[in-house]
Amino acid sequence: MEFDRYRQAGAAARLMLVEAAAKRFDVAPSQIRTESGVVIAGDQRATYGELADDAGKLPVPDPASIKFKEAKDWRLIGKPTPRLDTPEKITGQAKFGMDVQFDGLMTAMVARPPVFGGSVKSFEGAAALAVPGVHKVVQVPSGVAVIADHYWAAKLGRDALEIDWDLGPNTGLDSQKLLSSFRKLAATPGISAGKAGDATAALGKAAKKINVEYSVPYLAHAPMEPLNCTVKISQDKCEIWTGTQFQTLDQMIAGKITGLKPEQVEIHTEFLGGGFGRRANPTSDFVAEAVQVAKAAGAPVKTVWSREDDIRGGYYRSMFLHQANVGLDADGMPVAWKHVLVGQSIMADTSLEASMVKGGVDKTSVEGVADSPYLEHLANHQVELHSPKTGIAVLWLRSVGHTHTAFVMESLIDELAEAAGKDPVEYGRTLLKNHPRHLGVLNLAVEKANWGAPLPDGHAVGVAVHESFGSYVAQVAEV
Repeated sequence: MEFDRYRQAGAAARLMLVEAAAKRFDVAPSQIRTESGVVIAGDQRATYGELADDAGKLPVPDPASIKFKEAKDWRLIGKPTPRLDTPEKITGQAKFGMDVQFDGLMTAMVARPPVFGGSVKSFEGAAALAVPGVHKVVQVPSGVAVIADHYWAAKLGRDALEIDWDLGPNTGLDSQKLLSSFRKLAATPGISAGKAGDATAALGKAAKKINVEYSVPYLAHAPMEPLNCTVKISQDKCEIWTGTQFQTLDQMIAGKITGLKPEQVEIHTEFLGGGFGRRANPTSDFVAEAVQVAKAAGAPVKTVWSREDDIRGGYYRSMFLHQANVGLDADGMPVAWKHVLVGQSIMADTSLEASMVKGGVDKTSVEGVADSPYLEHLANHQVELHSPKTGIAVLWLRSVGHTHTAFVMESLIDELAEAAGKDPVEYGRTLLKNHPRHLGVLNLAVEKANWGAPLPDGHAVGVAVHESFGSYVAQVAEV
């Protein structure tokens, strides 16, 4: 469906660009051709970008009047197309945020509280200032910044800081205590995220019951290039060089910090060395911090996070607890399914809440369970969610809720197949009989893996199939 809509949008835009060019060149639209982002009429040429403003003022063509390019004339769709950035990355010429350098640029590292929610009571920077290359030690909202000629001086200076921290309300927080609190929540009624029939009554009549618990930890994004951001502030302009996934918000927040209008903030987007969602968060934390540091320094500064900073100081995919009670009939097939999830909401405290949190349920927490094909046709099922707040900042991570729900659901199917005494592939095929795309990738994967063939001693195979964001994937692992 989206394929045709994109084609319609693209074809309409092309017609509008041609019409704009026809007026500019004073020729009939029939005398115009387009090629590689350029509109051509004889020896007259204009790029799409040069025509975009004029084209945008024209009425959008009636969809019924749009003629699509025929498949035989496609130049890119369905054909191998090299990435434009491949040569730069192979030769090492690609410039990442960490590579930004210019005359007068200093480097900073920030000492941040050892506990989320902590703050600086007081600090002593004399030992840091004694490190060769260190120029300034300043307090910023996120901690204490050491500003130096280069990274190593900034690091040694930061190591030498003496800081008295107010650790705040989260001093005693640890993973085991959190997991224990999640278990207590799971034992209480949650918010319904999906329900059909009477799962409790059906469980009571089941021939066999499976009760399982899965837990997954907080996950850091850990992009290959640690966070960094270079900022240069003048009286009427703020320039930012960084790898970012959220330019619009970065621009707004930098404007507020500097007192400039958003249009006075210029962001140079560098290659970002991996983001996975970390470089797009509701507070633009690493960009905002770098702007604060440069503002306090009164000079251009590149604020750099170490790998350790990156792991212990940012946003995470939430820890999640899953508890499932599944009832099987005499043939080992599910007849009842109760599933409780406990984990922090990534949407509840953001501007996205209205679209993603309905009735108290963050859809990103339960995707892959509440809409699972295994539950869709099950007459008796119940999915409940608890979204506790813990003091730990959480964020989307690539594939979002599916990072934990795919693992849990496919592991559960293996457990059910084992309880039913059936091959997991045949078991999955039965459950997915009304889902041809799931079945298609499952069948292809097991065919390619030669499922069922004898294995060497000490070897085993496992299979999983899952859909997220319109992509259907099956995997077979030999261990």
